[in-house]
Amino acid sequence: MRQLFTSEVKENLVRQAIAKNDVFKEEDIANLPDPVQKFFTNAGYLGRKMMANAELAWKDVYLKTSPDKDWAKIECYQYNAVAEPTRMVYMKSHVAF
Repeated sequence: MRQLFTSEVKENLVRQAIAKNDVFKEEDIANLPDPVQKFFTNAGYLGRKMMANAELAWKDVYLKTSPDKDWAKIECYQYNAVAEPTRMVYMKSHVAF
């Protein structure tokens, strides 16, 4: 499963590649709700390089599948993409859910 996750992330990176020089412009956020526009403006994103994707890894995380079960340690890898909204998650644990 980890190989499949990695393969799908690589395919998505190729499919959603954006130009390296793209920067956030006011017209990019013009259709977003006012609070979101204010966030991008106040956070200083306008004029900065546009982000295409992010990979996150949590290696010391615990998950409880129900109130009467013990906490299970998991590893979680998450990939997010912007151009074509995508989120893929791979979770590894040694317990059956």
